[in-house]
Amino acid sequence: MVQPKPVEKQPDSGIQKPLPVLLGAEPERSPDLQAEVERIRQSDIFEITQRDRNLFAWLSAQRDALVNGFIISSCYADLRKSCQFYQRLYVKKRGNLYPVPAPIITVEVHQYGTPTDLFKAISRELGNPFAEVGRLGNLRTRAQGTLKSHGVKLLVIGKADYLSYKAFNELVELTRALKIAVVPVGSPYLNEILTRKSRKYTDISNTFLEWHEFPAFLKADTAGIIRQWESQVLKEWSVPLKLYEDGNAVNFLYERSKGHGEVLYEILRKLAIIRLDNPSMTLSARKLAEVLQHRDAPANKW
Repeated sequence: MVQPKPVEKQPDSGIQKPLPVLLGAEPERSPDLQAEVERIRQSDIFEITQRDRNLFAWLSAQRDALVNGFIISSCYADLRKSCQFYQRLYVKKRGNLYPVPAPIITVEVHQYGTPTDLFKAISRELGNPFAEVGRLGNLRTRAQGTLKSHGVKLLVIGKADYLSYKAFNELVELTRALKIAVVPVGSPYLNEILTRKSRKYTDISNTFLEWHEFPAFLKADTAGIIRQWESQVLKEWSVPLKLYEDGNAVNFLYERSKGHGEVLYEILRKLAIIRLDNPSMTLSARKLAEVLQHRDAPANKW
């Protein structure tokens, strides 16, 4: 019986070979088509509606009077983008650095929301090279000094519902020490935190007495948001989608997004890519219902 020859092991070239694509897992696309899919996937726009104008006016009032407050929204992804846009109206960031003065700064904290996390986030956002160095006392002094040197008048704290009791107390002391307006921003749970009827939270609650609700966008805004997205993201298309011209499609997309802008953009990206792979497909309201039958609408709970 003839024995098979042993297979000689080839030297590792160090180049990672792509995994084989399962049959039917992805449509076959030309390089140009795949590049267009990537471009749509990376698209990121912001359309101002009345809810954003109302938010900007409220933030400006807090900044002018140096009054603390908090903002809640079930559309946190939209609120985050709106706060960042408001900051860019007044402060033009250069790379990782802010100019001086920088009157408005938006910082986002992460779990676990300890005082250490809070102060690191502030110093890191303002480009302090020693943001991660030292114990709590060093971090506190550094964050306060960095805010003061940048002339910050309004500090917006994103994902503030992550903050611990001790971190909220640090915000209270920070606003008193620097005499700036501090605005925690988060989900509806933030309202429960800052309105607790407990002696423990009395000083915190009394520091953040004013509030603003950032709602979902209105049904009447839907067609305009879709049109703006198509005009920016699909402006090179010879055959545009024009979903905004179909009243039934607009109503359906509003019902599936429930006034959440980032949710609507997710849906539009998916529909655009499906159309790329199926150029003859007509995206009627009926077809949209078929394509999105396994997608739930977001919840607007307070």
